[in-house]
Amino acid sequence: MQGYNNSTPVINGEKQIFNVAGPQGYKDGKFTFDPEKVRGLIYHEFGHSFSNPAVDSIPELKKYEDQYFPPISNRMSAIAYGSWGATCYELFNRTHEIRLMELSGDTKLAKKALAVYIELGFVWLPYTLEKLAAFERNRTKYPTQLSYFPNIAKVFDETEMFVVDGYAICALPKLRKAPS
Repeated sequence: MQGYNNSTPVINGEKQIFNVAGPQGYKDGKFTFDPEKVRGLIYHEFGHSFSNPAVDSIPELKKYEDQYFPPISNRMSAIAYGSWGATCYELFNRTHEIRLMELSGDTKLAKKALAVYIELGFVWLPYTLEKLAAFERNRTKYPTQLSYFPNIAKVFDETEMFVVDGYAICALPKLRKAPS
């Protein structure tokens, strides 16, 4: 299935966000649509409206490329994300996607997406989801996601990727040294 997100310039004080989703197939002279896949795609494409500008606002994310991209680069390239920048867009976008699923009551789809996306190499998702939830609880202090995003981006400083035979299997919180 193909889809994309776009937005218009601000009209009457509001940015207009939209996405387009194509059919999943063609059978018996008709295009076919799977409601679960369409919902997932809508959540995914809608999330780009927030995740891409947020990623662009933190040029320091580039510093993690040499450390974190090599163990996932083959998997990312296989799904058309051949750069660290694209991987960051998609990591944070998938965070939004899963959270939108949860907020809409689609917890089964959210759990399924989380498992699939971690297997694809987005090993930081459990932590970016925690951070997005923290943003939601602190909207008075952080009125926009863009204002909170530096806190979400700290996930790379706060976690350590575990790699086995060149394959990233998970990210876990970094161990803190005990006081001496």
